[in-house]
Amino acid sequence: MTIPTAIGDNGETREEFDPRSVPAFPIVNVRLNRTEDGTVTGEVDGADVDVDVDAPIDSVMRHAQDAAATRPMRAVRVTATDVDGKTWPMVVHADGRTWDLDTTPEPERTGMRRSVVAAIAAGTLALAGAGLGGAWYIAAHQDPPTATAPVAAPAGEAPVVPVTGWARRAAWVSPAINVPSDGAPLLVTDSTVVATLDDGPSAQLAALRPDDGATLWTVPIDNRVTGAPQQVAYQGREGIAVATGDALTIWPNSITEPTPTTLEISEPGLTLVPTSKIPLLASTETLTALVLQGDALQQRVLPAGAQPLVATDDAAVLAADDSGRWWTLTSEQTAPSPEKLKAPSPKATPVGVVGVAGRTLIYAWQDRGQTALTGYATESSMEPAWSLVISEDVDADDFAASPDGSWAIAGTTAIESETGTIRALPEDWSTTQITDEAAWSTAGDGYRAERMKPAQRIPGGRDVDPQGIPVATAGDRGLIIASTGQAQRIYALEPDTGSAYGPDVTPSS
Repeated sequence: MTIPTAIGDNGETREEFDPRSVPAFPIVNVRLNRTEDGTVTGEVDGADVDVDVDAPIDSVMRHAQDAAATRPMRAVRVTATDVDGKTWPMVVHADGRTWDLDTTPEPERTGMRRSVVAAIAAGTLALAGAGLGGAWYIAAHQDPPTATAPVAAPAGEAPVVPVTGWARRAAWVSPAINVPSDGAPLLVTDSTVVATLDDGPSAQLAALRPDDGATLWTVPIDNRVTGAPQQVAYQGREGIAVATGDALTIWPNSITEPTPTTLEISEPGLTLVPTSKIPLLASTETLTALVLQGDALQQRVLPAGAQPLVATDDAAVLAADDSGRWWTLTSEQTAPSPEKLKAPSPKATPVGVVGVAGRTLIYAWQDRGQTALTGYATESSMEPAWSLVISEDVDADDFAASPDGSWAIAGTTAIESETGTIRALPEDWSTTQITDEAAWSTAGDGYRAERMKPAQRIPGGRDVDPQGIPVATAGDRGLIIASTGQAQRIYALEPDTGSAYGPDVTPSS
């Protein structure tokens, strides 16, 4: 890929910048939609945003620039989706420059008109200097193609009484799905709900449309999956990864049927590490990890007692143990000498890894008779990002992170993963479920805590069926997994605006 030197609005030459050096995650999702009357609307990370009717692309790209300004390199990867549903991977700089990461025209894959392909080949990337994203800019102005519309899934009624805030009415009900013993049973991206269908000895990965549950595509999986579908970064794009006993398969996140990449796993017993956005498989029993680099899996040795956390763009594996040590692993045969995590105080002693939320390792210490939690930045050589003292002992069994990693709960404390801001929860709280927006506890009297807000009592909380609590949300729908006979299905519950939670609960400590 050519590394362009962008020209500013005033004609000045800006400093050359290598977009390939930007970390593969996080990825900001910007999208343009066209309504029935032809109006173009915008979304950023699934949330509707106001757009200038004369320049909708500029409007959503400004949000990407704002996100880039918060990153260490002042740049961020962006997946832009045009009104036709085509996606374009880009890098966006806070100063407005953008680079298309895949500039090779592929008419059969993208369905672009010849005029579009010719324009890109002729140097449409000059538009990147204006902050528009060349290929995406053109494709977003094309008329939508004629296609057979997917059929909406049937509506229905949940077989369980849902938790307060959701009606029993389901806007759509999925086919029977396979629910893994560990991990989330489904994955909600900005454009799809992804789950593995329960189809006898062989499984199928399916992408469902969040609005109506229509099946956008299904692809077969040759063996039983060992965990839930996982969102990953792959070749500069958002991908969906699934591991079986002998293979890792990755699909681009798309509303049209994607072409998968399958890589053989030579060693049994490896499972995807859910906290890593770069595909990483590991086994602490065999002390082996496999990390994706390019189109090949590279082996890394794990030190005894080390827990694999995340993989990096250059195929290193970061791991930590319960004695306050961490490693950057780059070899398949030997592990380097460990480094020490910086303790919150000179007298603090390590307790161990509590969990990973987003880009932050949360680690517990004992500090002068109290429990201290410290957040370490996995993208910045494990530098401490924040530290706080809580009133209880916590470990990995007491930890739950939201799917997007933006917040987590350790014991009875809610934590913003990036800043270390905390909110105390009731003393009898025990997390039953957590989504990006809220968490629930069926312990004690039963509570719901909206993200970083006071907990509220659930009416009749002691009798809440855990199956009636959303495992994720898609728009204004709550997605639950419930059983009917031998089958488990996704029920997209409609909100119940007529029900309300009880008063706020003030923690006793």
